[in-house]
Amino acid sequence: MLAHSIGTTFAKYLVVGGLVAGLAACGSNPTDRALTGAALGASVGVAGAALTKNDLGPAALVGGLLGAAAGGLTTRDQIDIGEPVYREPIFGQ
Repeated sequence: MLAHSIGTTFAKYLVVGGLVAGLAACGSNPTDRALTGAALGASVGVAGAALTKNDLGPAALVGGLLGAAAGGLTTRDQIDIGEPVYREPIFGQ
C-alpha cells in the first residue's frame, strides 16, 4: 500500500512538472526567460525532492531561484528552445 501511495504521489508531481517544463526556458526577452526558467527550476526541484523524500517547498524555492537566474542571465544566442507556449497563437489566430 505504501509503495502504491509513493508511486501515485510521484506520478502526480511528474505530470505537473512535465506540464510546467513545457513553458520553461523559452523566449527572447529577459523577463520571459527568467519566468520560464523559474518554472522549470521549480519543477525540477520538486521532482528531485520527491525522489529523495525531502521537503518540496524549499526545493521548489531554490530550484525556482536558480532557474530564474539561469534564464534571466542567458541570451537567446546561448540557449534557444523557441518562444514560450503562452506566446503562441491559439487555434491558428
